[in-house]
Amino acid sequence: MKKRINVTISEELLEKVDSKCNEMGVSRSSYICNKVASAIAQEDLTMQSMIAAAKEVMQSSINANEVKEDLFNVSKSKPLLNKNPYSD
Repeated sequence: MKKRINVTISEELLEKVDSKCNEMGVSRSSYICNKVASAIAQEDLTMQSMIAAAKEVMQSSINANEVKEDLFNVSKSKPLLNKNPYSD
């Protein structure tokens, strides 16, 4: 299903759109629809990349915290070899 919309744009932008349409040999509506679809697709890809990167950082943080916790537990369970005998 297609819907018709009305938009208001500046004369400068309309001139750029018309120039691109003439270069490509397409109508204004085709050009604008294509640009909007491309912008949305790019935004979706960018968002997916950002989400993937955030998940990777989060997992790295979780892994680092697990390693710290393991090291802490090991140091609590084993006495230090270089412990100062006069510290007690």
